[in-house]
Amino acid sequence: MNPAQRFVVLVGSFFAVHAVQGNVIFQESFEGTSGYIVEHGGFNPSSNNHFFTVLPQTNQTLGYTPANINGTAYFGGRDLNGFTSGTPHRVTFNNVDLTAYQNFSVALALSARGGNIFEANDIITLEYSLDGGGHFMELDRFFGKTRGGALSNGSGTLVEALTDYNYLIPGVMTQLAFRITAGTFIDGNE
Repeated sequence: MNPAQRFVVLVGSFFAVHAVQGNVIFQESFEGTSGYIVEHGGFNPSSNNHFFTVLPQTNQTLGYTPANINGTAYFGGRDLNGFTSGTPHRVTFNNVDLTAYQNFSVALALSARGGNIFEANDIITLEYSLDGGGHFMELDRFFGKTRGGALSNGSGTLVEALTDYNYLIPGVMTQLAFRITAGTFIDGNE
């Protein structure tokens, strides 16, 4: 993903909205000023296993080092029950004004820890809104198929290297909202 891969689902490092002409309309790299809000994020300062935040941080580690990082920061999460925040654990990107454009795609780099440690109720949901956040629709879902499985969307499996995922956004819109929600992730070091 060019020019700067940076978004993670529970570990990725880049998020961008593109117009069909290839123009980058919005980009978030998790370096510096933020173009997103985090719901129920945070970390347990006495443990490196429980967090939902921008990484790297001194005491917070994923349990692996994602490959293909372009830059120094990415968003990650691990064992979401180990700190005092509620649910849902979600990253919502700032609304993007699309009035001057047509035909959009969203690109993000995603990664997940290997070793088949995910349960069936561990889910990462990618959603978009055509009305700037009033109503969200599911774009994709990665989930653990069985206890001890990998995160998959049915056609591909997340791996430890940040991998580019590109999605065409259907419909006509003037404001695009996009969010990623991590569900469950409470029974092990996912």
